[in-house]
Amino acid sequence: MIWVINRKTLNLVKALKASCVQLFLDEWLPEVFLPAVPPKRSAIHPLKFLWVGRVLPRKGLNRIMSALQ
Repeated sequence: MIWVINRKTLNLVKALKASCVQLFLDEWLPEVFLPAVPPKRSAIHPLKFLWVGRVLPRKGLNRIMSALQ
């Protein structure tokens, strides 16, 4: 799954023949997006996260990293 936050990036990624791309508007999340019980991570299957883009404070990378701890 590749999430992009604007149509320009969506078109660029689709042009690269990515098969599973979704536009993800990060201004708000509906409640159905959040699970009733948070998932538990396993040391056997660690979460892998790839950040592609500029590291700017407005992008919220520090919040993502805090949330994943």
